[in-house]
Amino acid sequence: MNPFFRTPRARFTAGAALLAISAASLPAHAAGSATLARHLAGAQDLGAVSPGTAMTATVQLPMADKAGFEAALAARYTQGSPLFRHWMTQADLASYGPRAGDLAIVRKALAGYGLLVTRGSANGTSLFVTGEAASLRHAFGADIHAMRLGGRTILANTAALAPQGALAGRVSGVGGLAGGSMHPFYVHPTSAAGEAIPGIPVPAAGAAAASPLASFTDQCFGTGSATLSDATTSATYSGVTYAFGGLACAYTPQQIAAHYGIDQAYGYGVDGTGQTIVIVDAYGSPTALADANTFFAATGTTPFTSDNFQIITPAGAPTAVDYGWAGEVALDIELAHAIAPGATIVLAVAPDNQDSSLQAVVQYVIDNHVGNVVSNSYGEGETESDAPTIDYWNLLGEEAAASGITLDFATGDSGDYVGALGVKDVSSPSDSPWVTAVGGTSVAIPTAGGLVDSSWGNYRAQLGYTGAPLAQPVLQGFYAGGGGGESAFLAKPSWQGALPGTGRQEPDLSMIADPYTGAIIVSPTSATTPSVFEAIGGTSLATPVFSALWAMVNQTSGFNPGDGSFRAGSSFGLPGPMLPYYASAVLTDVVPLVAAQQVSGTITTGGTTMTADGFGLLGIPENPGALTTLRLRSDGGYSVLSFNTDSSLTTAVGYDSATGYGTLNGPGAIATALAIIASYK
Repeated sequence: MNPFFRTPRARFTAGAALLAISAASLPAHAAGSATLARHLAGAQDLGAVSPGTAMTATVQLPMADKAGFEAALAARYTQGSPLFRHWMTQADLASYGPRAGDLAIVRKALAGYGLLVTRGSANGTSLFVTGEAASLRHAFGADIHAMRLGGRTILANTAALAPQGALAGRVSGVGGLAGGSMHPFYVHPTSAAGEAIPGIPVPAAGAAAASPLASFTDQCFGTGSATLSDATTSATYSGVTYAFGGLACAYTPQQIAAHYGIDQAYGYGVDGTGQTIVIVDAYGSPTALADANTFFAATGTTPFTSDNFQIITPAGAPTAVDYGWAGEVALDIELAHAIAPGATIVLAVAPDNQDSSLQAVVQYVIDNHVGNVVSNSYGEGETESDAPTIDYWNLLGEEAAASGITLDFATGDSGDYVGALGVKDVSSPSDSPWVTAVGGTSVAIPTAGGLVDSSWGNYRAQLGYTGAPLAQPVLQGFYAGGGGGESAFLAKPSWQGALPGTGRQEPDLSMIADPYTGAIIVSPTSATTPSVFEAIGGTSLATPVFSALWAMVNQTSGFNPGDGSFRAGSSFGLPGPMLPYYASAVLTDVVPLVAAQQVSGTITTGGTTMTADGFGLLGIPENPGALTTLRLRSDGGYSVLSFNTDSSLTTAVGYDSATGYGTLNGPGAIATALAIIASYK
């Protein structure tokens, strides 16, 4: 047996009997949630959309035996059950499908209303349709209005849907009619105040140039001071410094792997071999393969070939090129492959970023079991969606979990969403209990006890330039942070029973996400400019990193101690139900910081002197569990930048709203997986 896996079996058996999920406690809508009213709260009605507006929707049919399906799903995650980790086949899922004959009747009725069914789920519980807004109104009895909410225009049915004619009693919901559109969850270390960290253009073929990686560093923090002065104002700042070396702070894949201890597994053949990671994104990227292989060549990673990389478009070809989503594609496929280089990567591209289009792609991946791990770095606030759409994302999570497929979803980059939407919110689809909700951390933050990971959350304030100080800091407020909190739509599952509240709590766990301690990627910028090496962050970074590590855990679940081989395609299943019982073995808890030093500043102007610490300079309450730093920006200016300040979300010992149960420990996760599997085979 490989020495990497020599973990005492007794360590893991104590909590084994605790992992039991009762069908009665499976998630449902949180009691008392007025989903339609919550969705539209505070929105400005801009009027009905034009009758000829082209739209897509997901028509849902009720399962004939939903209770039976939920009980069977629970059994797959109940240790001691004869069905534990015996994943459902498509035939199993289909056996819980709609009542006999209903699917054909619904298809015919939809056609009669002028709606085209483009595809359906294998088990018959969903049909993806396209048609004009007028046809949808006639079929489902409600107008679709444009609404202005939180600075975004979204769509909403202003009254409850009422399926008409033969659809009545046979359609349980219609998703995708309401809500905005999904957006990718990546963040650059930039701001509107000119702090952009420029990318490094990919060198032309054959050009003699220094490695672009030389423009980045993982030595991001230090101590120092700066004096800014002109004829009227003098300011001196000192304390912990950030990026004073002039290089962008960002990590290579090898540094990320070493940070999480993943590199220890590579020597024992644990690198994702035999596993497939599916990346779901909208629009795709015209330069995805070229950008990825440029990145792999620079970082010493095995390149993509036709043997380990594939692009599929199961819901149709992209309708346009969107370079925002192209950057997301680059981040997802490059990091997933670089962390788990033995895994096959399948990029599953949706034609656009509408809920129904992305749902159709995810449904195809589940129906055809394209891979055991599916990474999704996008979402929208629950208040930007509606109950049928959220319900269907949750059903996709259930079907995936029953099949041994793990859907991983980013929790977003807006903290508690107050800054983005004006109300506390959590992201969907990461709000489903049957997906892994991946939050964000900052990595290698200096403290009195050494370098630690913190929650990701940044506040910023501008201080001016060496010869042009500001008489008082210009506050920029909260920039970004990992999403977390309590769902208002979906109840918490049994495995979160010890946590506060009644709704599903997210995140489950967190990984590297802070763009100020982020990763290096090669990303396209436009059709007319070359791709660049750049620093990136967001829960869009955390999610493919976690997905890659979970593919390695899945590989381990097929370990054969007799000959040291791994069975291809094995699956450990959804991690969420196991986290409360194995957290200490597989996760590192993220707790409040104990900072050795904070930034402080003294500003003298007009004969008046002001002294403040970093929190005063940022205009936020003092937080001894956070860190404030003096930042030298790429444009030569100075600012204050904080860490572990994620809006109202906070870290604590044990589960917390900012980071969940903590950040994954690579060796612990893999060794624990092996020990659990060995115990129950």
